[in-house]
This record gives sequence, C-alpha cells and structure tokens, in this order.
Amino acid sequence: MTNLSDLLPSGGGAKEFTATADGAISQGQTVALQSDGTVKAVASSPSALGTEGVIVNSLNPGGTYNDTINVTYCSGSDRYVVTYRDGDNGYYYTSRVCQANGTQLTVGSAYVIQSYGTNNDTIYYDSSADRVVHVSSSGSGITLRVGVVNASANSITWGTNNTLYSGSWKFRGSCFDTSVNLGFFQANHPTNQYLYGFMIGVNSSTNFASFDYTDSIAYNASNGDYGGDCTFDSNYNIVIGCYNLANGSAGLEAQPFRLINNSSGKSFTKGSTLAVDPSSSGVYWGNVSIHWDATAQAAIVLAEKASGSNQGAYTW
Repeated sequence: MTNLSDLLPSGGGAKEFTATADGAISQGQTVALQSDGTVKAVASSPSALGTEGVIVNSLNPGGTYNDTINVTYCSGSDRYVVTYRDGDNGYYYTSRVCQANGTQLTVGSAYVIQSYGTNNDTIYYDSSADRVVHVSSSGSGITLRVGVVNASANSITWGTNNTLYSGSWKFRGSCFDTSVNLGFFQANHPTNQYLYGFMIGVNSSTNFASFDYTDSIAYNASNGDYGGDCTFDSNYNIVIGCYNLANGSAGLEAQPFRLINNSSGKSFTKGSTLAVDPSSSGVYWGNVSIHWDATAQAAIVLAEKASGSNQGAYTW
C-alpha cells in the first residue's frame, strides 16, 4: 500500500485517516506514507546559503591568526554571540555580537572577555536569565563571566569574573538545561585527568555566575588534546555528555546526566555509558561535537578520528 487512495474513501466523504507514526513527528511536519501503512517524517530541503559576513580577518600580514571559535544563539535578543582568540590582540578571548537579517549578517564591534587566551574555553546561553556565560581558564583556575547583549547596538557588556579551583582545566563543552534553568559544562581536572561536571547558576541582577554543584563523571576521559562536548535533550530533560575515553581502551563514549534542582538542593545523577562507535576501541577522537535535534528527537555526534586507519571526520 503506497497510495492514499488505498486508505481514503472515494466520493465526497471525509478525507481523513489515522496512521501509526514511524519515529517522532512534530506538528505540521511533512510526512510520507510507507508501504506498511505507517507515516514517517520527511527531511526538508536545506535553504540556500546566504552572503558571508566577515567576523574578523583570519590572517594579517604579521602572521597571527584567530582560533578557538565558539558561537551561541541568544533567543531573548535574537542575536548570535561569537567568541574567539584574537591574534591581533595578544590572543585575548574576544566576543562579537552578530545579527542575521534574512541571508545577510551584521557583525558588531569586538569586546574583550579575558586578557588572556589559553586555547581552551566554552560558551552557552542561559535562556532563563537572558545571559551569555563564558567559561575559561587562565591556568590558575576556572573563570566564569556573564555577558548581557544590547540588541540595538549589537554589543555586549561583560560582568565581573568569578574564579574558583586551581590549575589549568580543559573544557569539554557546555549547554543549558531548561528543565532546571541551570548551565552545565564538562572539564578535565589539571592533574588527575578526571572528567568533572559543573552546574552553574546565574544571578541576572548582578550578572554574576556561580558554581552550584560539582562532581566527577569519568576517570581519565578526554585528556590530552582530545575532545568532548555535551547537549541538552529536551525530550527526556537530560544532559548528554560525549567524550573521548583516553584510558587504555580509548574510544568515543556518550553518557546521560539528569540535573536536579529542588528543595533538597542541587546535584546530578549519572546514567550508564554507551559506546558511540563500538568498533573504535583503542581509537582517539578529537574535535568532538554533539547537538540535540528536537525535530528528529535524536542527538547528532561529529568527531575527528585522530588515530588508527581511515582518519578523518565521522558522524553518528
């Protein structure tokens, strides 16, 4: 059965029927009728690329460059905040506010976040406070800084620093959990290489961020130059962490976390780990990125195979 005429009566009667969904379907999404009578979501065609907007020159005559680029969308101001290390200014962590106008991009002025650049930072948007949170390390601890976007001027104002812990931590992605209105990021301890999870609260009145809860996630994960990332699953209200397991077995793993924020306090519980690619044991993965697709109700993982045969970019 592949035609609607097999399901709908002829003539002027009602042209409605009930079908079983094959996978998640969002309201208003286009579907296709399968041969078994079920319906399945159809991927929409991608839009054409717009005109590029130069955020900052990538190379100047002096040979410096800009790297460690991060971007987050701020729904409250309908702006994007881009952060990077500015090679023309001591590799300081720098931010710019960008506005999308149809297929055009307007880029605001540069605003320094930190007067250092250690090639290691992450950024996310707190939708409950309408604030951007930048997480970095100067080598002497973890520093949080909250930014407020001025949409009319395409600018951003950064609040005061809050630095805790010690040592040079390496960050493995961040996200915002809308079910508890708390931020979350992963970072490697500077000495024991444990991967830790951090819950972050933001005071929008003072534009100050604080560490609300910290606990270890996994031993010897994502250390060295290998990567990790995390995303918020809005279907099950969990954070999904993804990281390179840098112990003897290596490989790419994913792990769910449920953030808790109630009258008893703040904490998070850890679920069982899952091998993203079971055949990758002993393989190191870098530039790991994970993103939650609310339409498909699935997480998409992109990573670079950094050892073994057939090195390159892979997706799951």
